[in-house]
Amino acid sequence: MDGGDGRPRQQRRRSTRQGRYSIQDFHDETAGVFSIGVVTPAELVLLILNHTGLAAGLIEWLDRIEQSQPLCISCETVFTHTLLPTAWLIAQAVGNAAARGVMLMGCCEKCCGRHPSAEALIATAADQLRRGAWPDLRVLDPVHFGPGGRA
Repeated sequence: MDGGDGRPRQQRRRSTRQGRYSIQDFHDETAGVFSIGVVTPAELVLLILNHTGLAAGLIEWLDRIEQSQPLCISCETVFTHTLLPTAWLIAQAVGNAAARGVMLMGCCEKCCGRHPSAEALIATAADQLRRGAWPDLRVLDPVHFGPGGRA
């Protein structure tokens, strides 16, 4: 199910951004430094119990699913209330405890099977973000995020 309506992927995404927490809002709040993790739906439920920003983000994502028609991070599959992601990619601020925003991205079952690890899925997400919102996106080694590390 590709759900394409003939418009390029970036144009479809751009048309759905009005009136919500945008990628620009996320970038501004995180100062452009964020981490991405991959979780299953079951793990997501546990995470939202401890992270109100994630809970609010997921509620908004699900509330707008039919109108925004979110796409799989790796292909053209359109998520709906009956076709939800098999894995979630969650981006959140690094080193900014006050940042409340999160960015949620989904991956369909077929693409989860094509990516053998969370690292491979994150690399695909980084490539998509580089093509769309952040052409200068750099992926840093996690060692740079500890005390004494630098970006």
